[in-house]
Amino acid sequence: ELLTKPSPLTREEAATVRAILEWTRAQTKPFFVTYVPVYPHHPYKLPDPRDAKFPGDSEQVRHRNCVHYVDRMLAELMAGLREQGVEDDTLFVLVGDHGEAFNKKGVFKARGAKLEEDFVQAYALWYAPGALRQPYVDERPSGHVDVVPTLLELLGIDRPVAHAGRSA
Repeated sequence: ELLTKPSPLTREEAATVRAILEWTRAQTKPFFVTYVPVYPHHPYKLPDPRDAKFPGDSEQVRHRNCVHYVDRMLAELMAGLREQGVEDDTLFVLVGDHGEAFNKKGVFKARGAKLEEDFVQAYALWYAPGALRQPYVDERPSGHVDVVPTLLELLGIDRPVAHAGRSA
């Protein structure tokens, strides 16, 4: 079943988190949710200036404040799932879409035809509170193409031969 409510793509993370929690609360079987935060993307503008944690107005500081705001939204989402009693039976996969690059003065460097290390380095955090006995860190290079094969292996589902990527 798909979330059929209109997606609040108006750059309002709190509304998105509320919609996700409302939808998951109504589910009676396993579910899959994708949440793509937009705040940590240029021009790095918060919904309310009072949400800023870090002082200053450089692009780098605004970016840090937006990342902090999304961290709060993720905490709200996870708390809501905990209240619903599904946190220990949920796999959370947090994947950054790209890194950001700022020059020495904290000004955003626009993406161009040239690959910069700051742009291609991104994180992937897999969190399964009810399934892991101990933390595991894998620092081998991987990419977004490896997320699906890893998920399929964890779920015991055969990977389509034609799918690119490898399981971590």
